[in-house]
Amino acid sequence: MYKCYLLLILSLISTLCMHAQVSVNASIGLPDSTYSTLKRAFDAINAGTHQGVINISITGSTTETSTAKLNASGGTSNYVTIKIRPTVVCSLRGNLPSAMIDLNGADSVIIDGRIHDSDTVRSLTITNIHSSLTVRSSTIRFINGAQGNTIRYCNIEGSGQTKESGNIVLGETAVNTTLKNAYNVIDHNDIRPANNRGMLYGILGRFILQNLGYNYYNTFSNNLVHGFYNYNTANIDIPFTAGIYLTYHEGFITVSGNSIYQTDTINQSQYFMYLEPTANWNINKDNYIGGSAAQAGGHPAYYSGDNISITGLYDGSNSNRNRGQVDGNVVTNFKLLSSTGSVGFTGMVFSRTNDLIGESKKNIVGSVTDTGVIRVECPGCTAMNITGVLLSNLSLGSQSALRLRNMEVGGISADAPLANAQVKGISKDVGTDSVLIEHCAVRQFAIHADSGAVAGIALIHNNYQQVFCRNSTVSDLSSNVNINGIYAFRLNSAGAFTANNIIEDNQVYGLYNNNGAVNGSVRGIFSDNVIGTGSASAYMNNTIRRNHVYDLYTTSTNTAAIVTGIENTNTYYQYFYVDTNTIHSLHNPAAYSGTQYSPAVQGISARGPRNAPVRIQGNMIYDLENTATSVAYVAGITCLHSGNTNVLQVLKNRIYDLRTPLASSGNVSGVLLNGASGAGSFTVQNNMIRLEPAKTEVYGINLLQISTAVTAYFNSISIGGTATGTNISAAFRKSRFTGTTVTSVNNVYYNTRTGGTGKHYALVNERPMPAQEWILSNYNDLYSVNPATVGLWYNKPLSFADFKDSSNMDAHSISVPVSFVDTTTADLHLLSGNSALVAGTSSTPVTDDYDGDERHPVPTIGADELEVMMALMKDEAKKTIAIYPNPAHDYLTVNIADNALLSIYDAQGKKIQDKKAVSKTVVDVQKLMPGMYLLIIRSSSGISAQWFIKQ
Repeated sequence: MYKCYLLLILSLISTLCMHAQVSVNASIGLPDSTYSTLKRAFDAINAGTHQGVINISITGSTTETSTAKLNASGGTSNYVTIKIRPTVVCSLRGNLPSAMIDLNGADSVIIDGRIHDSDTVRSLTITNIHSSLTVRSSTIRFINGAQGNTIRYCNIEGSGQTKESGNIVLGETAVNTTLKNAYNVIDHNDIRPANNRGMLYGILGRFILQNLGYNYYNTFSNNLVHGFYNYNTANIDIPFTAGIYLTYHEGFITVSGNSIYQTDTINQSQYFMYLEPTANWNINKDNYIGGSAAQAGGHPAYYSGDNISITGLYDGSNSNRNRGQVDGNVVTNFKLLSSTGSVGFTGMVFSRTNDLIGESKKNIVGSVTDTGVIRVECPGCTAMNITGVLLSNLSLGSQSALRLRNMEVGGISADAPLANAQVKGISKDVGTDSVLIEHCAVRQFAIHADSGAVAGIALIHNNYQQVFCRNSTVSDLSSNVNINGIYAFRLNSAGAFTANNIIEDNQVYGLYNNNGAVNGSVRGIFSDNVIGTGSASAYMNNTIRRNHVYDLYTTSTNTAAIVTGIENTNTYYQYFYVDTNTIHSLHNPAAYSGTQYSPAVQGISARGPRNAPVRIQGNMIYDLENTATSVAYVAGITCLHSGNTNVLQVLKNRIYDLRTPLASSGNVSGVLLNGASGAGSFTVQNNMIRLEPAKTEVYGINLLQISTAVTAYFNSISIGGTATGTNISAAFRKSRFTGTTVTSVNNVYYNTRTGGTGKHYALVNERPMPAQEWILSNYNDLYSVNPATVGLWYNKPLSFADFKDSSNMDAHSISVPVSFVDTTTADLHLLSGNSALVAGTSSTPVTDDYDGDERHPVPTIGADELEVMMALMKDEAKKTIAIYPNPAHDYLTVNIADNALLSIYDAQGKKIQDKKAVSKTVVDVQKLMPGMYLLIIRSSSGISAQWFIKQ
């Protein structure tokens, strides 16, 4: 009998050893023991059997039949650290309606799936195959203040199917709000579904039970997360699925170096990474999202189905006035195929406040060098929404700001021929915080749709914000719907707000519309407001400066197509400033239905009527072309203004090379002025304009629609080339439609155009009663290559002398040829031989010239101030003309050799009188007040100046 018992005992021991796949070694308590499951090993530790520093070796695969729960050290359990690792390739496997491994307040636990520390091979697989639609389950859970734990280099599999299920779950604090799941590290794991059933969440930070407690300082790094989707679509209680989903009960988190991708074709909407932590200093960096392998590699992440919407990365961190870090994230390699309904894709969404995104390393959506790395195809869709980066609902407070830097968005292609498409590279939506978008790039779009619009950068407002968009590039956008490079948009609002956009130092180029019939407008920088009702005290102001806009092209022949470098149609603003931009190479084949009032091609268009200041200053505009074959219209600057309180200013712009090569009629205007509702005040000053198209009417300054008043000071306008047909030209035109008072002083209106049967003028006033609104015209150079057509007065061509007589103006104007530095580029600076132009008046409010040089007491006519006058005034030795007596009391005698014009100016540069002189001439100075005066003598031999004193 004894032998039988002994054999039985030995057999049981042998059986236990055969199934003892978990070995425990401890520094205190029972030093060594073996168990058949991890649960039994944890139970022994919880009971205090093993204490101190504990090492657990997994020597073979186990089947876990109930939760392996490890409690916090304290009470019966007493451990310092616990380290779990395999000795062979093996698995811990269960089918449990709960957590399979539950770190219940446990601290300092390391589960390391490598056999040796030097390995990078994941040799341990931890699996929970439970997939109930009603009971929560997870593979590893952190709960009740589990802290300082590490899970690394493991394969972690699960298929939990409730919204509270995930492969790795940071769970709730049951009662005590001080218990936080904190300082845990999830690193270098492969997190994937079990049994080929999709997991809802790879990593889940669950909503805290009864809103107690927060999870802080957890790190999720270098993991592979894939195969997440709703396996049973009958389960409708799932808001969305995600590879990583951390709720607002997480804080101070680090999410870095993870690869989140899909190997299967998915037929449902989802997020790849959703972060909503609330506390400060959240770090989100170097994650790869998309594709079918690590680092967004392999084939694209495929989606197929109706009404699909995909978001790569959502980061709603609240940084609470302390910056976190968002650097080096990449979202790319997607393909969405849908047949009906709507389709949407958003690369990244940021609701982070008081943060700097991209401070040390750029974030990327798609690729700015490759095409089609994010592709959407939807042959039967009615709507398509694609956004590379969305800055959303930023409303922490008026002192808060979000800065987006070094973001790259590109490589997006879409084909939805029946859909209304809304495609944006970077989009800022509503909110109150200030936003800075800088050093970003949006490139390589190819969009095909039935209607809608494409925008490189969109700035959308219905709340107060200060928005800077600067030093960024928008380029190479191709579409058959309207394209806007940078788009500022004011939404309707029931309340009052003021939003200010500063759009500066950007490059916008390569915008190409390839639609031959339907839509086709292309705008480099566009400011607009939604049509409809809204608060009249809601304003969107724009300062647009130092941008370079070029190579904008449409193939559309639709009469609604328009190409503009910078355009404003927003009617609600307190100011609108467009300064020092360079705009060129704009092309449009369509004859725009707005005709001459709003041409098909415009360098700058300020068409929003508003009684607020508008300034268009220092811009360079050239190479604008409308290739319409019948009627064509082009304008360098178009202004529509209804304000009289604040004058619309057009200052120091340079405009040239505006073309209509195929049309037989139409017009080209350097500056086109339109009043609105019979009102509108304009100042046009110090501009340089050169135009020479052959086949249309040509006007340097074109007053087209009725307004209130136009003032033109110190402009240099040169019209040249060879005309065809009956088209006329003029440096300055007041059309027959324009009942506007005009003041024109110190301008060069210069026309050397020849050819055709139309006449070419320096100045045109087509009004039936031209003198009625001709307030002041004087000190101009009015020159036409044909002396008989210097001016047009209503319908009568006139010579210079006859024009002065008919208008009863321009008594001190001249008509002399001018030598410019380079008319081909509108470099209308004067060569030194133009001293005859030193004949202006300083009675205007203008104190400088095109270059900012100070105007002299006797200013030069035109945009360029000659230095010859200052040299004459300062050169005491230059006294080629004898004048006496000096000082003079009643009369001043001037000895000259030939005929001349004598002009007397006071010390402030105001002209007092002119007198024709022949040889010895006596000038009556009795009526002059005592003081210093300047005498200018202009003759065929040159110009000289001398001071004299009136006693």
